[in-house]
Amino acid sequence: DGVPVYIERKADASKSAKGASPEERFKSLVEETRFISGFDSNENSFKISDVITDDLGITHIKAVQLYKGVDIYGSESTFHTDAARERFTGKFLHPGREVNTLPKISSENAVRLVIEDTRKTTVYKELTEKEKKILHYDAPVSSLMIYDSGNQDFTLVWAITIRPNFIEEWKYFIDAANGNIIRKFNNTCSDGPV
Repeated sequence: DGVPVYIERKADASKSAKGASPEERFKSLVEETRFISGFDSNENSFKISDVITDDLGITHIKAVQLYKGVDIYGSESTFHTDAARERFTGKFLHPGREVNTLPKISSENAVRLVIEDTRKTTVYKELTEKEKKILHYDAPVSSLMIYDSGNQDFTLVWAITIRPNFIEEWKYFIDAANGNIIRKFNNTCSDGPV
């Protein structure tokens, strides 16, 4: 779609010398490359989720793109910086039309819809306390996100992860305006066919 997924440049020695933090260097790269990325900082921004410096002295900054303060699903990126180079890997997403960021249905209602649908799809049973402890799982997890359902069609959704039984894990994307299931998939880890 013409949007860069990798940007590399020499590190700006003046910024490094001034003691700019990795987060400030990340912001600077995003701002200075907006002519090629098309990134609009008026409605969009990034949220830093993790900063790690490895044994080679390279700092890796993980971030998620936001639209009006709401995470955009699939917008994870990493900024790698050291004394010589700065590298950005990720994708700039562009909600073209105005996206409403206020849900009309609650998280609880979305989870209820997911449980109902899961019961039709697979075996659904309440997990025991021991099973929950093993899985590090208490209940379905939901978060409000902006989701691209294809062709730059961004929608406000409840992203829900559910474990209907001890084996399976499912991901659902529920339209936060009307409760429709936009997408669902079985996210159960496996070694594949044997």
